[in-house]
Amino acid sequence: MFPAPRNRFAVKRWFLISAALVAMALVTGSLATADPPPAGSTVTVIPDPQSVTYGDAAPANYTFTLKDENGGTVNPSDLSGYSAPSCTATYSPGDAAGTIPITCSGGGSGFNDFGYEAGDLTVAKRSLTVTADDVTSGVTYGDAEPASFSFTVGGDGFYGADDWSVDPACGSDYAQGDSAGSAYTITCSGGDPGGNYEVASYVDGGLTVAKRSLTVTADDKSVKYGSSAPAYTFTVGGDGFYSTDTWAASGTPVCSSDYTPSTSVSNSPRSIT
Repeated sequence: MFPAPRNRFAVKRWFLISAALVAMALVTGSLATADPPPAGSTVTVIPDPQSVTYGDAAPANYTFTLKDENGGTVNPSDLSGYSAPSCTATYSPGDAAGTIPITCSGGGSGFNDFGYEAGDLTVAKRSLTVTADDVTSGVTYGDAEPASFSFTVGGDGFYGADDWSVDPACGSDYAQGDSAGSAYTITCSGGDPGGNYEVASYVDGGLTVAKRSLTVTADDKSVKYGSSAPAYTFTVGGDGFYSTDTWAASGTPVCSSDYTPSTSVSNSPRSIT
C-alpha cells in the first residue's frame, strides 16, 4: 500500500502516479497482443468452416485464418514477404450431403514456415415441405372418398431430376355419406425422398364436399274434358338422392295446374308446375 499522504500536494502526486501506472499497464498489454510471430516459428493455415446445401454451387472462395504456435490469430500484414495460400475442396453440385475436407497449400512468409490443417465443408440436406393439395370440386355428398390425393413439394425442393423413392401417403377424414361441407382435412405423412433430403413439415389440405343437385320434373298428365283434375306427380333427376335419403316430411314438392273440369279442349294443354 502507498503511505498516507501528508498534505494535499502529496495526494495529488499519488493520484498522478497511480494513473500513469494504469496507463502503462494498458499500453503494455495492447502491444503484447500485436506482436508478429517470431522469425523461424511456424504459422498454421486453418480453413474457415463453410457450408452449402445439397445441389448448391460451390462457395465463391474458401477463406482461412492464420494462427501462431500459441494459437493466436496472425494478421497477414504482420508477416514480412507474405503471400497468401490457396484453399479448395473437391465439391461440385450434386455431391452427397455430408462433410468434405477443405485443404490449403502454397503461400508463405519471408521469416516463417507455413503449416496446414484441414477444414470442413458441410453439405447440408435439402429441406422439403409436403403440402396436401386442396380438393374443392369433384366430390359430391354420397360419393366415395377420392382414390388418391395429390401434394405439392415446397421448401428447398428437389435438385435436378431427383424425386421420391417412396411417395408420401395422403388421406382424409371424410367417409362416404358424411355431410356436405368443407370441414374435412387431408393429411400426408411418410415418404422417402432419399438420403440427401429431409422432410421438415407436412401441411394439411382441405376437402370440400358439394351438395347433391336435384331436378324436379312434373310428370305429364291427360284427362277427358269435364273430368276432375288428376293427382300430380313428379320425377327427381340430376344427382338424385343418395342411398335411402328422401324428401323431408315438410319439404316434398307440390305440383299444381290451373286446369278445372270446365277447361275446354281448345285451351289445353295446361302447364303443371
